Amino acid sequence: MNQTRYASLRNNNQRQPIQIEIITNKLYWVSSLIVNNRDDSSYSICTDYDYVYSPFFKDFGPIQLGLIHKFIMTLDKLLCDPNLSNLKIVHNTTLDLTKKTSSAFLMGCYMVIKLNVSPEDAWYKFQSAGQFRPYRDPANNTCYEQRLIDCWKGLKKANSLGWYNPDTFDIKYYNYHSKPENGNFNIIAPSKFVAFNGPYFTRIDLRGYRRNIVEDYIEPFRSLGVTTIIRLNNKEYDEKKFTSKGFRHLDFFFPDGTAPRKDLVQKFLNQIETIERVIAVHCHAGLGRTATMIGAYVIKHYKFTADEFIAWVRICRPGSMHGPQQLFLKEIELDLLNERTLTGGNAFNVVPKNIYTSKNQNQIRSNSLTNVGVQNQQKKPSPLQQNRNLSLPQGQSQSPSSSNNENIVFSDQKMLDPSIEQEIQNQEKQENKKDIYFTPQKTQKSLANFNNIFNKTTYNFVQQKQTHAFNLPQISSHRQDPFNKSLLTNNNIKNRNNMYKINNPYQKVKENNFFSDKQSNQSPIQKVINKTNIV
Repeated sequence: MNQTRYASLRNNNQRQPIQIEIITNKLYWVSSLIVNNRDDSSYSICTDYDYVYSPFFKDFGPIQLGLIHKFIMTLDKLLCDPNLSNLKIVHNTTLDLTKKTSSAFLMGCYMVIKLNVSPEDAWYKFQSAGQFRPYRDPANNTCYEQRLIDCWKGLKKANSLGWYNPDTFDIKYYNYHSKPENGNFNIIAPSKFVAFNGPYFTRIDLRGYRRNIVEDYIEPFRSLGVTTIIRLNNKEYDEKKFTSKGFRHLDFFFPDGTAPRKDLVQKFLNQIETIERVIAVHCHAGLGRTATMIGAYVIKHYKFTADEFIAWVRICRPGSMHGPQQLFLKEIELDLLNERTLTGGNAFNVVPKNIYTSKNQNQIRSNSLTNVGVQNQQKKPSPLQQNRNLSLPQGQSQSPSSSNNENIVFSDQKMLDPSIEQEIQNQEKQENKKDIYFTPQKTQKSLANFNNIFNKTTYNFVQQKQTHAFNLPQISSHRQDPFNKSLLTNNNIKNRNNMYKINNPYQKVKENNFFSDKQSNQSPIQKVINKTNIV
């Protein structure tokens, strides 16, 4: 076993094998430290290395729909095989949290689809299995974790609506078009929504990656009955290539990695509700923004919960829903289920710096200036201004924009000569020098002196306690601290070393130590010789 597997096993507290009976005396799910496939009374299967989730970054999610279908059909064949009628079927897995979670998820999917077990009962059976790893999005710091029961509920809901039927599901079509070179699109809601990767102008983008172009989607979308294309990202292709082929094209842009505004979602829903046929939705990768907008419609019209839809869309299209989009969908869940109108923005986004154009910035700046002007106009005058306004003649008022302000003389103003005003100011300065309590400058100086005195006394008090505790020479003031190197001269440094040498109880031990500084440059053999000579 490799080091990572050892670490995960070491972190798991359970070492004893866990056995859960799925079908009485026939089907078992077993988690143990070592997978044992050799038993004469049973037939063992293991999915730890063939049914694996492929992460984009730091995400961990439910296994994709193609592997779920493959497991369900394989296990159903084993249970119906007459050659294995006398043997028990055992689904083995290790104690590794990642492998154990994926194995339990597959077995729960079989229970929910084939055995008609409710997700709650399936979750109750696996309670004795201990800890499972929660599913999460690709972000560094995830804000949403998903449980196994949510995934089983989403799969069960889709099965009840006919979106997934193991008897009619075309696994070849699903696996073929899930690959990037074959379009990278998935059917989220049959007869309604298709999620796909956004096409590009050319086959190779500016970073050198291969991209799909509009012509790659014309025939597959016609076969699915798609009539409308909705773009959620920046313009990376000419929409006329779709409209010239008979498709309708709409734009509902919002920044990548963020949740949309509620009013934008409402506009999207109003537009979609008027379209009867299949709609293909895309953003840049067709994962985050695409799943968020589709989820709003699915929750409103198909009565999914937010957790159920997030699970279902990740089963159909792994890597969907990122960061605040998950919390946003949970926030509007009740409004969508109750068919309320969505208004306003959202509380989960940090607005990017370059989201506004220069035109919008100028508009925002002008609005802010007009708002400030309105506030200044509505600002109440001070009592002094009111008194001054009362002293004015009738029909006149004081205003900053008045052209006659310079000629107005108020009743409390005195026209004095500059020399007289200078004498009055000098007298006020002399009075302020004598006054301590009512002069702001004097008050600040007195408080500063008081604080300095207080700091010195408390410092001396603490310093006395510390010097007594460590048997160091007492220090009367922090300015005379011999350990403050910034205030020392060469003589003070010598005095400091002498004081420390005298009062340090460990100084003798250090001088007589075998590995002292005096012998540090000597070789080990020379040190032994010197020690024997001393003895």
